[in-house]
Amino acid sequence: MDINFSLKDKSSEIKRNAFIENLTFFRERAKVSNFFEPSSVNELKSVLEKAREENLEISIIADGTHSIISECGIDGLLISTRKLKGMTIKGNLITASAGERLNDVINTAIEHNLTALEELGGIPGTIGGALYLDAHYQNVRLSDYVFYADYMDYDGNIYRKPHYMDYFSQEGVPSGKNEIILSVSLALKPNSRTAEARKRKEDFVALQFVPPCMNMCGLVFDLDESLYSTLDECASSFDSPCSIRMNSLFTFPETRASEIKEFIEKVIKEMKMKYGISVKETLSFLGKF
Repeated sequence: MDINFSLKDKSSEIKRNAFIENLTFFRERAKVSNFFEPSSVNELKSVLEKAREENLEISIIADGTHSIISECGIDGLLISTRKLKGMTIKGNLITASAGERLNDVINTAIEHNLTALEELGGIPGTIGGALYLDAHYQNVRLSDYVFYADYMDYDGNIYRKPHYMDYFSQEGVPSGKNEIILSVSLALKPNSRTAEARKRKEDFVALQFVPPCMNMCGLVFDLDESLYSTLDECASSFDSPCSIRMNSLFTFPETRASEIKEFIEKVIKEMKMKYGISVKETLSFLGKF
């Protein structure tokens, strides 16, 4: 079913029955019944209202770092939040719209003498996606610095989740199935030694380098770092175009979404049967599998 309406703001348009390419880091090409990229909160609210009227299933994607789109396509409405842009700084708080890239947020913070997130440098994707997955590296977690986050539910209601309600103290962050991250406010550390912070951040960016001939997704499983070597050993036992190293998934550009899903399911099953370890993937599989 297609959405038959137009938005007052023409800066964003709905693509209907379109083949979408390079929407995720796995570079799939898939047919999407309805695809929309809002550039404002009002546009997002409007499209959600019309989707409810048409009783369309809604799928949300940010920059696609942890999303796999089936080559068989997606019905309903797929919304990407990567065009929700904007950053503000007040004191030691930096507030970024969900579509801002994590690296850009870190760079902007350093430019304004705010540090703490340098170790997350090089992690791909948006700040919204980083919040959803609680991006982390070694002992640094994004959730440790969240002051508040603003959300919109599928009914168009906007609400704030503040840090003092203990939303972000547990591993993982509060993002329900039927809500969309709008913006994130981070309380960072004032620091005038920005040259050192910038170098430290770039050092971590270098660690995240991926050859152009490969696709990569980090933190594929919700798993303690002490078990990464066990995961590597398990994943290496399969004949597949996919591979896992240190909880990062590597694929070739021509790898199909169904092959990735099959590989992930095999790893989960083998980890349980051979090692007695239950693991859960962080990937979102969208569409018809």
